[in-house]
Amino acid sequence: MFCLAISSDGKTVVSGSGDRTARLWDIETGRARGDALKGHTESVSCLAISPDGKTLAAGSSGGGIFLWDLEAVALKDAMSHQLLPHINKLAGNLEAISCYSEAA
Repeated sequence: MFCLAISSDGKTVVSGSGDRTARLWDIETGRARGDALKGHTESVSCLAISPDGKTLAAGSSGGGIFLWDLEAVALKDAMSHQLLPHINKLAGNLEAISCYSEAA
């Protein structure tokens, strides 16, 4: 496991790992919620959940970013190499958790 994100309601934690997946976990029971979120070609190295808890951004060490609809547990969008230079600038501190949110 490389990274974690916790939903604002405190009910769900998401883990990202070297097996190129992200997983949703129920904090109360400690059990996985559904199947792993698959699609990355590299390790999932950063995660952020939107403040409303509806969208997960999962970034990989290869520069890909997947946006997941957490209500439907389905892929919303995927972006790749155009963001790689920016992701690499943020890498380096494995002990830090970083989130970016833009107020509407």
